[in-house]
Amino acid sequence: MKKEIHFIDRQAANFEENRFGAMALMITFQSCYGSIAAMYALKQDSIAILFICACVTMASNATFISQSPGK
Repeated sequence: MKKEIHFIDRQAANFEENRFGAMALMITFQSCYGSIAAMYALKQDSIAILFICACVTMASNATFISQSPGK
């Protein structure tokens, strides 16, 4: 059990050190995923689905940007 706690503390410290880099990667991935979903919505001529994709992508990116410290 003591070894697990040490591992978790080490992972939390590693995440805190690399938090901004990880967030940049997550925002990039989420934006690409939202763009692909928007492309499929436009292929189907569905403005409602395009609107939903845009809102979800923007909300997710805003959440990543406004997130408080990791720990």
